[in-house]
Order: sequence, then C-alpha cells, then structure tokens
Amino acid sequence: MQRSKGGCGLLLSAVVWAAISLNCADQAFSQATLWRDQKAKCESLIENFRYREALPIAKQCVEIARANFPAESAEMGDSLHNLANALTALVRCVEAEPLAKRALFIREKVRGKMHPQYAESLSALAKAYRQLGYLRKAKGLLQQAVAIRERIPGDRSRELVFALCELGNVCCRLDQHETALGLFVRARAIMSRNGGKDHPGIAQPLQGIAIVHHSRGEYDRALELCHEALEIAVKKYGRNHPEVAMALLFVGICNADQGKFAESRKALQRALEITEKTLGKDHPIVGKALHSLGLAHYHQWHDREAELLIRRALEIFINRAPHDQQTIAVILRDLAVTLHGQGKFAEAEPLLLRSLAIREKAEGNRASRLASTLEVLVEVYKRMGQTDKANEFEQRLDTIRAKLKKQPKRGERQPKVPLPKKQPAM
Repeated sequence: MQRSKGGCGLLLSAVVWAAISLNCADQAFSQATLWRDQKAKCESLIENFRYREALPIAKQCVEIARANFPAESAEMGDSLHNLANALTALVRCVEAEPLAKRALFIREKVRGKMHPQYAESLSALAKAYRQLGYLRKAKGLLQQAVAIRERIPGDRSRELVFALCELGNVCCRLDQHETALGLFVRARAIMSRNGGKDHPGIAQPLQGIAIVHHSRGEYDRALELCHEALEIAVKKYGRNHPEVAMALLFVGICNADQGKFAESRKALQRALEITEKTLGKDHPIVGKALHSLGLAHYHQWHDREAELLIRRALEIFINRAPHDQQTIAVILRDLAVTLHGQGKFAEAEPLLLRSLAIREKAEGNRASRLASTLEVLVEVYKRMGQTDKANEFEQRLDTIRAKLKKQPKRGERQPKVPLPKKQPAM
C-alpha cells in the first residue's frame, strides 16, 4: 500500500506539473496574442495621425514585450520603434531618440541591414534627429534608408516615396533646394507610375515641390501645386484631417506672398482650427499656423492681433520644440517686427539680439538670414536714437550684403519677409 501511495504521489506530481506547464503556455500564448493585437491597434492609430491615443498603447506594448520576450527580440524592436514614432509625432524627440536608437540596433541584429524594418528604423531615428536640429545626421540616415528601399525586391513604392520625401524635407532645411527638388520629383513620378496622378500619396511630393518653387520666389507655381495637393488630401481624408491642414497652411503662406492676405487668413484660420482639434492646442504645427496667421494680420496693419498670435506661436515652440532653433529664430524676428510696427522698440531689441545669436549658430543657416534680422535690428536702433549701435550693426550688414553679391547664383532666393512699416497706413 505504501508503494502504491508513492506511485500515486508521483503521478499526482506529474499531473500538477503538466497543469502548471499548460497554464504557463496558455498565459504566454495569451500575452503574445495581446501584444500582437495592441501592436496592430497602435500602428493603425499612428497611421491615422491619432498620436495621443497611440502613445499609451505603445507604452503597453513595450511593457508586454519586456515581460514576455527576450530583450533583443523582434517583438521588443517593433515595440520600441512604435513608441519612438508616437513620441516623435508628439514632438517629444528627446525621449524618442534613445528608443529609436535601441530599436535600430535590435532590428539590425534580428532582421539584418537590408530588411525593410531596418530602413523603417533609420527613418524613425532621422525624424528624431531632425527635430533635435541634427540635420546632417538625419540626412545621412535617410540616404541609407532610401538606398535600402531601392534594393528591396517587389513593389514597395509607398515606403520609397515617403523616404524620398523625408530626405527632401531635410535637404530643404539645409538650403539644398535643388537636391530636394530632384528627390520630390522622383517621388512624384514613382507614385504616379504606381497609383496614378490622383493617388493620395502624391500630395506629399507635391507639397515638397511647392516648397522649392516658393524658395525661388516662384509663388504662382507654388500656389498652384499647393491647391493640387489640397484637393487630393480632401478627397482622401475629408475636410478635418491634419494632412488637409498642412495643405491649407501652404496655401495660406503662398497667398500671403502674393499679397492676397484676406484669402491667406481664411486658409490659415481653417488650418489652425483643424490642427488644434486633431493635434492639440500646443502642437508645433499649431504654432506654425499661428505664426503664419500672425504675419497675414501684420500685413493688413493688424499689429496687435499679429503680436498676440505670434507670441502664442513662440510660446508653443519654446515649450514643445525647443530644439527647432531655426524656427524659433524666425518667430523671434517676426515678433520683433510686429512690436516695431507698434513703436515698442525697447521690447523688440532683445528679441532681435536673441534671434541673431541663434542664427549665427544654427546649422544650415545662410548669410541672407542673418541679414534679414540685422536689417530690422538696425532700424530699431535708429528709432531708439542709439546711433552707435545702429552704425555697428549696419557695418555688419554691409559686409554680409557684399558677401552675398559675390556668391554664385543658385537659382534660389529667400522667401519674402515682412519689413518694419515706416509710416501708418492711409
């Protein structure tokens, strides 16, 4: 009997261990299923620009992966990549950068350097670098991503187009507009060949081409392309989508450059309403809409309204995108211009000095941008009666102007910028 009891005990132990093992397997399967479901949901939200909703789900995916998969697994790489994407879209690039780096490392180890996911991670890290102001680093990563996409067999035209457009945008920020134009034109041709001339994916390269024409001062052509991109975006997304807002933003800017300020304000106001609703009132794209809308008001002699709008834009960029120093320098200068228009010269001076300091250090800046700030600063000092300072900065300005005249022409010129009004409107 005792031997029989012992046998039963062993059998019972085996049954218990089998049950425990089965339960563990069920739990592991359940967690893996949960991870896949949440990952798909997160990626869908990111694809549809719903970044604030995607962020907590992306964080949950990382926690599930950390608890159930190896530290350098494909699941962990995908989870970190999605979290980095969500953070970058919300302009939280300082948090996104190390996550994007880790995802890139894991995907290289798991997938290899010629895998689409490796190219995807290169682009994600480049986006974080672009927000941080590391434009040349971003360009190098995007060039790698494009090279990989070009060599991937099969039809992956959409991903290649996005990579080309991202690279084109960085080249524009580096004032390499001719290089950017080639990239945008190629992206448009690929998308037209694979999806037709009205394919929604054409909107992004169209906007890029418009930016290049705008940089040359070809505002008619830029506006024409922006309207084309807007029409495509509305057809795909409806009238209340961030992509539509971006197209409206470009339309508003181009209208302003042609002196059509009433039309500009209408487009920019609509862009502002859409972005505030879909992205939140403190998103940098909202800041861009506020800045552009403020300039449209300035040109119609609404100086106080312009000041308030541009101040809001500055606050957003300082709080949410402090690494975008080039944009901050532009907003500081334009805020000073609105103050100049109201005779607030003492308030304008420190803003201009701050803008000048940023522009002297910023990567990719040109002498013409320094000149645009110096012009206003000289005018402010003259109005304040500080002749010595006005002469000092005017000498600097003359040196830069002489240098600009000696530079070879590149077929480009700076977009128009608002200059201080010297007399009240009649």
